[in-house]
Parts: sequence; C-alpha cells; structure tokens
Amino acid sequence: MWRSIKNSPYQARCEWIHSPKVPNGNVPKEREVGIRCRDYEGRERIEKRTDSESDRFESAEIYDPVKELEFIMIGGSQAIVFSSAPDDFSAHTFSLDDGSAIVLPDAARQERIGRYLGENEIEEMMCVGYSVVDEGKYTLEYWISTELQEILQITILTESKRSEYRVFDIRRTNPDKSIFSLPERSQRHLICL
Repeated sequence: MWRSIKNSPYQARCEWIHSPKVPNGNVPKEREVGIRCRDYEGRERIEKRTDSESDRFESAEIYDPVKELEFIMIGGSQAIVFSSAPDDFSAHTFSLDDGSAIVLPDAARQERIGRYLGENEIEEMMCVGYSVVDEGKYTLEYWISTELQEILQITILTESKRSEYRVFDIRRTNPDKSIFSLPERSQRHLICL
C-alpha cells in the first residue's frame, strides 16, 4: 500500500485560503476548512467541513495501512473504496490558471522536491522548507514538520491568485480507531486502480 508513519499521532485543523493576487471587490477570498489526524499505527483521515457556524462534515479521505484500505466517505452515507497496487497512493493536485494541475508534495510518501529553504518554527514545531518555481506558471513553497512528517504550510502563487494552506491547533493525541473504519451501513462503490 502506501508508506505509513507510525508512532506519530496527532489531531489538527487545516484550511486552504485562495485569494486573487490583485485585490478585486468582485472576487472574494475562498476558504476551505477541515480536520486532519493520524493514529499510532499510521492510519490517516483528512476531512473536509463546511466553512460555516454549523461546521458540518462534507467528506473524508481515509488511509488505513493496517487493513490496506483506502476510501472516501461522502456525506456519511456513501463510500468510494479504492483497490490499488502495493506501491500506489492518492495524490492531491492543485489546479493552475491554464487548466493544468500540479501534484502537491506529500511529506510521507515522496522525496523532497525543490530548493532547500532552511528551517523555521511553525505551530511550535521545527520545519524544513522547500521551494519549486516553474517560471510563468507557479511558485510553490512548503514546510514539513520533521517531528510529524507532515506538511504544515504551503503557499502557491500563480499569475491570478495566491493560495495558502496551513495545519494548526495541533494536538499530540491518538484519535479513536473507529474514525478510520468503513461504516457498515454505507453505500459502497469499488474503484480498481
């Protein structure tokens, strides 16, 4: 399956903020919020929530290297289950201005890419930074917590917008194992990669 990170549990909140590079009263900032967590055995959950007072669950990506299971929960009742080769993993992408996309770095599953920027403390954790520049398309900067082996901050600049991702309110606690389980009463769809 994918490489798991054991013995490094945490729970945290996360957000993406997308804003036009040049302030424009007609184009508001977009904000995506969520929750991230990992348990002692390397199970991971990345959850999207509504950006409102109700803070409602929308979807969650769950990686369980113990059961060799990867799935996405949508609205709590539908599950898309992935059957993959042992070395596959899901890649998160970011859409660029020209309609193309880049694969975002993954601290746990990929070699470090880009120019080394040094060390910086983010959320009271020591991080190492890297920068990737594709002239005329984008500039990407990301910071990885050496303790969590998790990216805590990403900034992407394109010609039209600035996007910032951050992980915050980090608690070093082991989440309940049940949040990584496939719900029994879900409608399941299997996708073979």
